[in-house]
Amino acid sequence: MMELVNNPDFEDRDGWKRKNANGKDVVYSKRYAMGKVFTMRTEFDFPLQQAFAEHWENFTDIIHFNKNISDVKVIAELATNSDVVYYALKDVAVVKGREFLTCRTFKRIGNEIMEAARSFDLEDVPRNPLKIRGEVVLAGGRFRMHPKDCTRTVVDYVMCVDFNGPDIPKMIMDATIGMFIMQDAQYTRRQIEKLKLEAT
Repeated sequence: MMELVNNPDFEDRDGWKRKNANGKDVVYSKRYAMGKVFTMRTEFDFPLQQAFAEHWENFTDIIHFNKNISDVKVIAELATNSDVVYYALKDVAVVKGREFLTCRTFKRIGNEIMEAARSFDLEDVPRNPLKIRGEVVLAGGRFRMHPKDCTRTVVDYVMCVDFNGPDIPKMIMDATIGMFIMQDAQYTRRQIEKLKLEAT
């Protein structure tokens, strides 16, 4: 993750293709050796630590705002900065839902927090026969203090996923990944506004 986000072409989006947009946020993609990587830069009107905590600690709440998610849970908390999470997607038309088992971790470096997640197999979490087990090659991102305003946070989301199957057209796959990234940012913004109202 650190190598990717510190690459000059990542910062200025050189060679990246525009994929999804919702007015405020734009998702880009670029092919690397690991696969197609998707990214989106956005800002939260909240300090770094609080913005990251809202993103990390309330992961399971994704089921309340993403209608494509059928199941989500934290399997194990390994340390204060790492855990094992499971989530599954609903079937859509003739496309079978996917499930993912990942280990997430984060590390603070100066005014930045790097988060990374990858898939792995665990015997204690058997595969759901009604789903196809997908692979998160790399997901997470960089959270950093806004260079001109310490009360704001700049986030670079990163996602590289293999859905493991020929039943999803490439165009749908790309749109789905972009949608997940944008929805996470939208939900975090809503939660931040809710926290601000509760604090007044």
